[in-house]
Amino acid sequence: MDMLSFMLLFLGAIGIGFVSSIGGIGGGSLMVPYMILVLGYDARTAIASSLVTIITTSCSAASVYFKKRLINLDVALILTPSTVFGAILGSNLNLSLPITMVKALLGATLIFISFLTLAKPLLFRKAIVEGGNLKYYDESLNRYVSYRLKNIPLGVLLSILGGFTSGMFGIGGGVIKVPVMVLVMGIPIKVAVATSSYMIGLTAATGSITYLAKGAVSIESVAALALGIIPGATLGAKAMGKLNPRVVQLIFSMIILYSGLRILISSMV
Repeated sequence: MDMLSFMLLFLGAIGIGFVSSIGGIGGGSLMVPYMILVLGYDARTAIASSLVTIITTSCSAASVYFKKRLINLDVALILTPSTVFGAILGSNLNLSLPITMVKALLGATLIFISFLTLAKPLLFRKAIVEGGNLKYYDESLNRYVSYRLKNIPLGVLLSILGGFTSGMFGIGGGVIKVPVMVLVMGIPIKVAVATSSYMIGLTAATGSITYLAKGAVSIESVAALALGIIPGATLGAKAMGKLNPRVVQLIFSMIILYSGLRILISSMV
């Protein structure tokens, strides 16, 4: 890898890490399109390298969220087995399909993610935080917020989809897990984002094993991405309580929509 390619990966990863830790999405939704469309990577190599890199994103953001006591470890322990199972299924399916089909499915998934991200504010506004025996300290409200878990079996079942998305497309799965935790399980958005960021690392590590065994991962690319992701994700986690996440999500969704359309069209050529 030449120095220019290394620097482009590094600089891009800083911005990706910042945005991903705010949204609890793992960064792959931006990382994979960036590698394919901007840097010209093969889709499968981009997906595999992204998934390995996501492990560092999770560790960086989770370390900050642990200090803020936003992560609900009980929820992580409940949902992780199903997400790990989904990641194993997704990564194995990716390697068994033709690359054109993988690109087409990736493009369609990114388009879906863009609309889901746009709908989040409207959907989450309807998610009422109910009083309960669980609580977290909200910096923006300057008070503790209490909540309780609900619909745990359904949350576990839907988390399989989050893991599958992670393993299949290298996009972390947080885009599925955060809405599941908020809308289905009644978890406040900030706790859901923090817990998702923690779980993403475990899910990505599982899916990465399959790609590493098949030699689909570009180690040099992972190194460049990880060096940028770590400071970017750390800054994003620290800034989450101070920035307007809706603005970030709007910009994110527009970029992902454009990327998804580009990748979908290229798979048909």
